[in-house]
Amino acid sequence: MTTSRRTTMFAKILIPVELSDHPQQALELAMTLGRPETTEVMLLYVVEPRPRLALEDEDDLKEDFLDRYGALVHRAHARLGRLLASLAARGIPGRGAVAYGHRGETILRIAQETAADLIILPPVESAAQHNGCGAAPVRAEVAAYARCPVLLLAAP
Repeated sequence: MTTSRRTTMFAKILIPVELSDHPQQALELAMTLGRPETTEVMLLYVVEPRPRLALEDEDDLKEDFLDRYGALVHRAHARLGRLLASLAARGIPGRGAVAYGHRGETILRIAQETAADLIILPPVESAAQHNGCGAAPVRAEVAAYARCPVLLLAAP
């Protein structure tokens, strides 16, 4: 009698998400590639600060950051919570993080820091949805420089 065992080569899967994208395809793929007992999915939202005018002191900088990005960070945490709940409902452990910096560099840094085995990049629907931030070049940067496999998902 032979037993069939499903193995996975991906123990840590990183999925960068945006507020406007639809990461369901990436989440479904992570659930297919992973196993509850051996896989952890990390959802990452990157806040990319825009250039700002020079501010007089550090307090002004903190206040400016909170004014500009406080609501965005709050929405990002709420979104990550909902996505993590959908993973948990399927028995896949996960965690979420909000990081600050250039999107491509930050995704690559977090992938290394967390020893990600795989990066799944959800589809980019249109540049307009990303406020012209250049989501396609970020995908190309991550695919070119990642030290682990990268799956670039296309829109269904």
